[in-house]
Amino acid sequence: MEISIIAGIIAFIVILVWLSKKLNEHSMIHYGYTPIGLGTIVLGMIPFILIIAGLFLEDKDPNNMLMALVFAGLSVIGLFW
Repeated sequence: MEISIIAGIIAFIVILVWLSKKLNEHSMIHYGYTPIGLGTIVLGMIPFILIIAGLFLEDKDPNNMLMALVFAGLSVIGLFW
């Protein structure tokens, strides 16, 4: 069962990479820029990292999850702004 899960995760990552390369190629041809880059990926992962950290640290202080959600929300608002 664990091998199936690992294979599924690897397949999902491969599909994501392939789709992002195709999107970048299409955007470069038609619009002259690539929307998906390392900076975009890192900035987009900040809210998820904060929420995961809040889940892990929730046992030590219940306010950790609340603060993680607040900062993740502010991060998402900042990304869209």
